Amino acid sequence: SISHNNNKVPSIRLVIEGVNSITGNISQEKYYNPSLTISGGGTLKISAGNTGINVRSLTIESGTLEITAGQFGVIAKGGVTIKGGEIEVNGGNAFTNDTEVTVDPQSGKQICVYVGDSEAEARTLGTYTSETELIVADTVNKYFHSYIEDAPIVTNVSVSPETATVDAGGTQQF
Repeated sequence: SISHNNNKVPSIRLVIEGVNSITGNISQEKYYNPSLTISGGGTLKISAGNTGINVRSLTIESGTLEITAGQFGVIAKGGVTIKGGEIEVNGGNAFTNDTEVTVDPQSGKQICVYVGDSEAEARTLGTYTSETELIVADTVNKYFHSYIEDAPIVTNVSVSPETATVDAGGTQQF
């Protein structure tokens, strides 16, 4: 498990390279102060009896993060921001009900999100090309998976009738 309860450390940056594993057990009742940012080109596998990650806020910039936890995959009272990488969370609950999860892909990228009670029962929550707060309290139970990929480039679009308008990122049926 990843946690740190020293109030003098405001933030931690974890750069992962290669394949790494952490096994542990922390209590989900404690609130931990620092923010955690994860980046790098490697993989981090976390296996925990109670909670996988318990921090004030979590930002995932890149890398692969695999969390398996008995109680909560992630507790982050200040929210989770996913900017890239691949994240897979399996647990009693992937996130606590009060954890705000935001996807914020880089320009030209999109983040695909799947949720459900298990990997086998996962359904698409959405594909996002801009900063979006996900509603996970009612939709994510035990499983959460997101990954980043290149956003499709659409060219040579014609609109009929010519007076029709569609906002960027929107859809319109005529």
